[in-house]
Amino acid sequence: MLSRSTLAIGAVLLAGLIWPALSRAQSGLPTLEPDTDPRAARFALVLENLTENPGADALLEAAATVLNAYPETNWFSLPRVEAELVRLYQAEVLAHLYVIPAGEDSQGEELYRVGLRFDAVPRTIPEDLNALMASPPQPLREESLVIALDRGGRYQREATWLSFVHALEDVIPAARPVATVTIRAEQPITIRGYPDWLAGEAEQAPSRQVTLDLRTLRTYRFFVDVEGHRPEELVFYLEREPLEISLDHYRYPRHTVAPTMRGLSWPGIEYGWYDSSTRWILHGGFTTFALGITPLRELSNLVLSEPDRDAQLFTSLPLTEFDLGFTYLFGDRDDPVRRSLTVAGLLRVTNVDSELSREPVMPTAIRLGLGREREFQRRFIISHRFFSDFFFPVEMGFLQEVPWSLRVGPVIWQLPIYRLAVRVIL
Repeated sequence: MLSRSTLAIGAVLLAGLIWPALSRAQSGLPTLEPDTDPRAARFALVLENLTENPGADALLEAAATVLNAYPETNWFSLPRVEAELVRLYQAEVLAHLYVIPAGEDSQGEELYRVGLRFDAVPRTIPEDLNALMASPPQPLREESLVIALDRGGRYQREATWLSFVHALEDVIPAARPVATVTIRAEQPITIRGYPDWLAGEAEQAPSRQVTLDLRTLRTYRFFVDVEGHRPEELVFYLEREPLEISLDHYRYPRHTVAPTMRGLSWPGIEYGWYDSSTRWILHGGFTTFALGITPLRELSNLVLSEPDRDAQLFTSLPLTEFDLGFTYLFGDRDDPVRRSLTVAGLLRVTNVDSELSREPVMPTAIRLGLGREREFQRRFIISHRFFSDFFFPVEMGFLQEVPWSLRVGPVIWQLPIYRLAVRVIL
């Protein structure tokens, strides 16, 4: 069951939809289809017969029909002069069409003065809404003429109301619900996603500043393209005042430098070069074992039957790994979160007695990895990767047991190791 309050709200909404149609029917105004361009001038029209002759309504209807037929205008019939009703229909100008007695002519025929007054409705300002709602409309233009309600129907001719049409033409700019939006950028931009009614006027050539005249009181969603940068989604709500937007574009990664941690223990540095048109990354770097944080080796002594007596919190080994390879990013280039597949070659060197030389037992390996990247804060990329190294021993007699590894024929397969990197976009 619906509550009384729900039924009351529904009745009010239904009345708001039906009333404009009834008002037009009563005033003689034909119902117009909405303009294709929502920026067309919007007028709230009030017809008021201040005579005792009901036949004077024909003068009002004739003048209103001529005004209503003017191109690129929208008209909303109101029962009375009230700024709040004008705002309800988002009209910019109130048109008050009235008729009053004007005496008689030399032949004793009654004359009537038909007047047309245009008033601008103050625009809504959220900071002072109450004061604004109470403020009266501001006069724009007023025109009148004296005419008889003759049998010849002279008042039905369009030329009779030519002065009213000229007054309408003067106030149309004030009645257009339009505000200027200026979009600025440091590099030439191209905007996509224009409404159909704006596409014909939109600037197509890239420019550092784009100026648009848009319908007010609406939400807009555009996409901004800049060469070498990610497309940017631009969403904003346009009030009645001009709006300026400055864009700070998000560049595609090109050159990156990343500090890395192998197994969260051994530090390294990696350079990455992102191809500008594909999802491939060429990268190379090194990992040093000169100083590492290895608390897990000490913790493993709690569960191993034969403890590692060399285990300690900080470990130093005379070993450095150099790698060079490719990474392929899955997904769209514009997606800041992407999965990756890595293939790289590995060379290990030692620095015993301060001399660099190739590691004599397992000097080379092929590295395969699966990872995930996430871009954030414009300049940084968090890179997670699990990788396995496939070593090719050259001195089997000196081969010692490698932790976390399996021997598959002549290959030593090191089980997946976690690697964390923070790429900085240069």
